[in-house]
Amino acid sequence: MLSRNQRGRKRIGVLAALLLLSPAARADDLAFWGHLIVPIFRTERSEFSGDFQYRSGSPETSGRMTARAGASWRYRLRSWFQPQVSYLAIFDVNAPQGMITSHRIQAGVGYALPAAAPIRLRGTSFYEHSFINRGLPDTNVFRQRLEADVKIRKWDPWFYEDVSFGVNRGFYRSRTRAGLSWKLAGDSQFRLGYEFDAVKIAGAWVPQHTIYSQFRFGKGLAHHAGD
Repeated sequence: MLSRNQRGRKRIGVLAALLLLSPAARADDLAFWGHLIVPIFRTERSEFSGDFQYRSGSPETSGRMTARAGASWRYRLRSWFQPQVSYLAIFDVNAPQGMITSHRIQAGVGYALPAAAPIRLRGTSFYEHSFINRGLPDTNVFRQRLEADVKIRKWDPWFYEDVSFGVNRGFYRSRTRAGLSWKLAGDSQFRLGYEFDAVKIAGAWVPQHTIYSQFRFGKGLAHHAGD
């Protein structure tokens, strides 16, 4: 008979495997996005974590798979206010001209918003700069994010909206997610949901439907990092 801790570790292993082994899909089909957050160093007020992701398709890559790896740091300056910075390397593995690597730096603040229990609202405002190889121009983007959780029991509904405004591009992206989260052993968490991503490319809005999954080891200061 497995102990409670052993059962918890077994569930964590199964969910992590599902997260990392989701099947690929074409850009005009259902895509998959797997996201793994691993705390590296954490105190009562700050957290430094590793960030690992893959996407089986996105509008910008015409359905090609991309891999992502990076790190983020957050500091709880007040109970409701968190400065944060992050770095993300993005690898467009199967680009026609060979692998394209871009480097993304983000800096911003997260803050709690007024809401009646059991709803919890958070906003994030941040600036993003991407350095892209192969002679492509760098990009500068302002992003605004809203996240909501409804605290019920071991599983909680959640909602996420992220909009992007590019320098010389204006409003060009909307990313909407909704799903359920499960609290696991050791305050780890698994999230599963649906994402609708719409990106303005060459004057036309290109949609993408995605199954999004996220696994986070241990309790963190924020649910999302490095998107």
